[in-house]
Amino acid sequence: MKNFRRFLYGWFFIIIPFVNVTGFIAWEYFISNDPIGQSITDILSILAICYFFGSIFWYFNMGRVENVANQFREEER
Repeated sequence: MKNFRRFLYGWFFIIIPFVNVTGFIAWEYFISNDPIGQSITDILSILAICYFFGSIFWYFNMGRVENVANQFREEER
């Protein structure tokens, strides 16, 4: 169960935000011709809001996610 939790945590709090930040900065720089500094400040505020709501989601729903994962593992056996 620890590996499953690490996997979800890694995707939810590390990989997905990194992809969003990289994509947003590239989009703003190359398509909108905005300066990099402005793009970074824009995405950091959006990322902070996403982390806030993501943390709330994580706190209240992680128990349910683990229960469903355990049910799937038991059905596979």
